This record gives sequence, C-alpha cells and structure tokens, in this order.
Amino acid sequence: MEFSGEHLAYELEMFFATAVEQMFPDGKMSGNVKNALLESFLVHARSLLFFFYPGAVQPDDAFAQHFMKSDIIWAVVRPNLSPALRRVQKRVGKEVAHLTYHRGQIAMDEKGWNFGQIILDFVPIFQAFAQVSDAQKLHHHFLEVGNFWMDVLVRRGLFSVNVAQQSVGEVGKI
Repeated sequence: MEFSGEHLAYELEMFFATAVEQMFPDGKMSGNVKNALLESFLVHARSLLFFFYPGAVQPDDAFAQHFMKSDIIWAVVRPNLSPALRRVQKRVGKEVAHLTYHRGQIAMDEKGWNFGQIILDFVPIFQAFAQVSDAQKLHHHFLEVGNFWMDVLVRRGLFSVNVAQQSVGEVGKI
C-alpha cells in the first residue's frame, strides 16, 4: 500500500506532469529544458509500461500483478498493448535510455512523439488497473493523482468530455 502511494503515484504524476508541461508550456523554454522534459516523460512512460507489461523481471521489480486481488491475473485482464505504446517501448530503449548507433539512422520526420496518443492509449490501462486492483494494496493517492490529471487534460482540451467518458467511464475518474 505504501509503495503504491509513494512510488507508483510518483511515476503517474511525472508521466502526466511532464507531458502537460510540454503540450501546454507557460513560457519560453530552452531546447535543453524541452529535451529534459521529453526524456523525463519517456522514462516515466517506459517505467509504467514495464510495470503493466513486464518482460524479464528481477526479484525486486514492482509490477501490476503485485497489486491484484488473489483471484485476478493481470496479464489476462489488462488491455492489449497499443501499437503506439509498443513503439514507445522500443524507441525509448534505442533513442533515450541507451546510447546507440540507431539514433543516427532515424529520419527527422520519425523523431516526434505524440503525447496525446500516448496518454490516450494509457488511459484504458490505468482504468483497468484501478478497477481490478485490491483496495488493500493500491493506495488511494494513486487514484487521486490519475483523476487530477485526467481533469486537467479535459479542462485543457486534450480530451473532450465525450472522449474522456468513453475512455475512462466517468470524466476525471480512472
């Protein structure tokens, strides 16, 4: 419970906050600050992806199954990974987290990141996780963070009320 209230909620907070800072900047940012925000967003997106869709796990890795009710198997009930999120998994490893020669082979028109699509594709994952998690294991702060940022994104116009309702069931609720 404590872990999800602090560390999992932090990942969610940074995922949304760094995306919103870039999509709706309050002032002029240097290129370095924009890059730092982008890299932060992508690292947190990758952390969340690994949490929800783990590969080879280490004994101390946290992942979604740890927060399930005893009769729920997360790998069975979770949404399928979207093509956009599969691309995030692959690209972050090659373009951000590791220094690779692949970086020099990327065409300029392939370097952009669609924040709105990435967030939209995460919403059903967050929703499913919140719905099937064990209330004794998932801290309410994780839900509060998610609901806060969904409300921000609706108010900022990233999601229309209809899209938000279709995506998450009730506006501002993950």
